[in-house]
Amino acid sequence: GIAQCLDFGPDDLGNVALALQFAANNLSGTIPRDMLPFQFLWYIMLPDNSLSGEIPDELYENVYLKALWVPFNELSGSISSKIGQLQSLQYSWFNKNELTGTLPSEIGQLSSLFTFQLGYNSLSGTVPAEIGNMTSLQLLELRNNTLLSGDLPDSISDLSTLRQITFSYTNVSWSLPEDIDSKFPLLNNLAMLETNLDGSIPDSIATLPLLEVIDLSNTGVNGTIPEGPWNSSFLSGLSAWGNSLTGTIPSSLGDLSSLTILDVAFNGLTGSLPESLANLTSMQIFDVQRNEITGTVPREYELWTKLSVFSISENFLTGNINFLCDPDRNIQARADCGGEVICECCFVCCDDENYCEFV
Repeated sequence: GIAQCLDFGPDDLGNVALALQFAANNLSGTIPRDMLPFQFLWYIMLPDNSLSGEIPDELYENVYLKALWVPFNELSGSISSKIGQLQSLQYSWFNKNELTGTLPSEIGQLSSLFTFQLGYNSLSGTVPAEIGNMTSLQLLELRNNTLLSGDLPDSISDLSTLRQITFSYTNVSWSLPEDIDSKFPLLNNLAMLETNLDGSIPDSIATLPLLEVIDLSNTGVNGTIPEGPWNSSFLSGLSAWGNSLTGTIPSSLGDLSSLTILDVAFNGLTGSLPESLANLTSMQIFDVQRNEITGTVPREYELWTKLSVFSISENFLTGNINFLCDPDRNIQARADCGGEVICECCFVCCDDENYCEFV
């Protein structure tokens, strides 16, 4: 345990600023209460161990604490309301533990906090409105807390410094703000996979200059894919499969030079596949299966030399895609090759009745 790693106690330390750091040390047991608090403890770093039990209240008495890093352990219990005492805290990582209970409203007192990571726990209840007082927050990560539910508070839109918003695999509900570009001008990662989104994707999302990843898959979002122009030269992933999207795939997506993943399968998209997408020479995953897309597959897509997944089945497409069949390329291709698409190397073929089988 931690106590065996130290051969001194708090009384020996006086007014020295300290870091308690035991990363990946195969520690087990609980965090000892009688070791806390130190008078000037700035950093607690205990990741990648097997620590268990609850986080002791005494830990929250370290009012000078700047970083609390305890991910990848087996800590249980809830986040104490005493966390509000840590008003110097800038970085917190609680992810991948066994924490339960609700988020205390006192998190709103953490106005100096940059990162708040609580993903992969078993938190429940709703996100408190006081989160809007965390005005320095840049990274908000609560993914994989499947019991977390309810509407995200309107006050979340007050967090204009947010760069990452991650609620994937929770049961929260949200309507993406129409002015998302002005609410979150620094946003680079929006991950809401398997949550509940009301309404459509705001057109203004295309104007965000720092976007890297958007995942709105299986959220119930509707409307169209924003036409753009898209302003981010960093956007590498755009996923919105399993929704009720309509309209066409915008040709302006061909300007996203960093795009490697475009996954809009299982929607109601129409129109043709834009030739402009051939400009995306870093494309790795292209999935538009089960839409209502028509026309011929552009031959220019053969420029996608880094492709690993190409899925266009259960549409109304035609054409020859044997350009995918180079033996030096390991591409998982899925198409209506039992119908109007010619493909000699597809691993799944679907016919005109949308009956699909492995080849």
